[in-house]
Amino acid sequence: MKNIAIAFMALVWASSCSSAGSTDAIALELIEMAANDQDIRSRISPLLASTDFAQPTTVGFQALVTEQNEIDTRNAQRLMEIVEEIV
Repeated sequence: MKNIAIAFMALVWASSCSSAGSTDAIALELIEMAANDQDIRSRISPLLASTDFAQPTTVGFQALVTEQNEIDTRNAQRLMEIVEEIV
């Protein structure tokens, strides 16, 4: 679902840009953002299913959650910048 939203954002951007080069660059950036988002989630998902949250989480799990939060923050900030450029 998130990949669809990112692709839609790329299309909206493309329709509002006058330069094909900048349209291609932003579309590639959005696709990369979606790939990074889904990659971290696919690595965390199996751990979520097998983690006993009554026990302390592992350092590896904590590192993945930190990485996911960083990716989410970075992507959200960049998406806001892109929307501001479009509007």
